[in-house]
Amino acid sequence: MIGKLYIQKLKSICISLVTIALIANFYSCSNRIESPVANDDQTIQHLPKNEKEINAVITFCSKVNKNYDRPVNADTKFIISENENVYAIIDLINRENFLNKLLMFHLEWIGPGGKDIYRKRVDLLNDDSTYILQSSISIPPDKRQPGNYSLRIYLFRELIAEKNFKLLNKEEANSIANYNLMNKKFNLEIILCKKISKKTDQPIGVDSVFTIKKGARVTVAISFNPDTSIFRGEFEFNLNWIGPDGESFYTKQFGILSDEFPATLKSSISISSAKKTSGKYKVQLFYGDWIIGESKFELVQN
Repeated sequence: MIGKLYIQKLKSICISLVTIALIANFYSCSNRIESPVANDDQTIQHLPKNEKEINAVITFCSKVNKNYDRPVNADTKFIISENENVYAIIDLINRENFLNKLLMFHLEWIGPGGKDIYRKRVDLLNDDSTYILQSSISIPPDKRQPGNYSLRIYLFRELIAEKNFKLLNKEEANSIANYNLMNKKFNLEIILCKKISKKTDQPIGVDSVFTIKKGARVTVAISFNPDTSIFRGEFEFNLNWIGPDGESFYTKQFGILSDEFPATLKSSISISSAKKTSGKYKVQLFYGDWIIGESKFELVQN
C-alpha cells in the first residue's frame, strides 16, 4: 500500500516538474499572433504563429448531448433561472498533433466588471486523446446578475481563445422576444454588391466575396417592406461595418418615417488596397440596442 502511494506521489511530482518546464518554455517566447481574430461563431481566437499549433473554438449552450459531447440550444444569451447552467464546449483545433504530449489548460469564467467567477485547470496527459473540453457555471438569481460575461481559455497560461455571452433577467428576455417578433415584421432583405446602378437603382455585382483593388467598393442595400398597419412614427437605425477583428470601423445612422415604407437603406465602403486587408467582414443593422439584420462577406487579395 505504501509502495503504491509512493509511486502515485512520485508520478504527480514528475508531472508537475514537466509542466513547470513546459510553462517556462512557453513564457520564453510568445507563440501567438499579436492581434486576435473573431471567427464566424464569435470566438475571439489568439491564433498561433505556427498553423499546426493548438487553437480552440468555444460554443455556449444550455444543455449538452452526453452521448456525443455536443451542444444543445447553442446561444450567446441566457436567462437567469433556478436550476439552469451555461455550458461551454471547447473544441481543440490541431489536437491530433499533440496526442503524445502533456497539455495544461486553464478555463477562466469572467463576470461583469471583469470579476473572476470560476477557474478550472485541465491537464491532458500523454495517454489522453481528449479533443473536447467542457465547463459550466450555474445561473440562479441569487448568484448571478444580468450583464456581460466571458470565458477565456489558456494553454500553459497563454491566452488562446475567449468568447463573450450575456445573462438576461426575465424582463430583458421578454423584451428580446418582442424585438424578434418586430424584426420579422420589418421584412428585411439585405444585398451585398459592388455598386447600385444610377439608372435602374438595381444592384450590380451581387456577391459575398470581393477583391481588394484600387477604386473598388462594397455596397449594402437593405430593403424594408413591413406591415405598415403596426408601425407609426419615425424609426432610427444604425448600420455597423465590422472588420476581421470583430470591431466596428464605420457606422451610419438612418431615420425612416412610417409613411416612407417600403424603403431601402444604402451604404458603401472603399476596399482599395491602401484601406482594407483580406479577411471576413460583416454588416449589422441595429434597431436600438438589438441586431435585426446581418450579412457576412469576405475580402480577398487580387
